[in-house]
Amino acid sequence: MLASRPVHPELRAHPDLPDDTRLWAALQAVSGGTWAGCIYDTDKILEVINAGLKALKENNSD
Repeated sequence: MLASRPVHPELRAHPDLPDDTRLWAALQAVSGGTWAGCIYDTDKILEVINAGLKALKENNSD
């Protein structure tokens, strides 16, 4: 039910969030999010990082 609700257009991270909080949020986002039980899925995080690295290499080779 919550996933079907639109995100409020003014919802955004506070610009002064500390780096460790921003990193925690990013890891949560790529591994299932808060609603998945706040458990880090290491394999999923590594998959996303590796895909991002591959995309960066491909974009830099143009």
